[in-house]
Amino acid sequence: MGRLATAEWAHIAVWLALVLAAYATAGPYTFASCWIVLPLLMWPLKLILMLLAALSLIVLVTVPFRPRATGYVRASVHGTILTLGLAGCFFAAYASVGSVSCL
Repeated sequence: MGRLATAEWAHIAVWLALVLAAYATAGPYTFASCWIVLPLLMWPLKLILMLLAALSLIVLVTVPFRPRATGYVRASVHGTILTLGLAGCFFAAYASVGSVSCL
């Protein structure tokens, strides 16, 4: 596995830009503060995100024992970046304006 490829760095850059945008535009009843509620309200999307996070973590933990599974590792790195990016956007909006009422 070693170093991150260009695709992983690009994926990280996109999520960092989204986190910064969430921090800059957060406020009560704004999309930047409340879009994280959408996966929580739609149970299939919530289930998919939870499975993605769990499977990504499991694959990354087992990497030292299965060094040849590079395709799975690349996919799990992207899954981890996605999961951390979603959480980062929520926490950036929270850090910017505090708790907001979305519903």
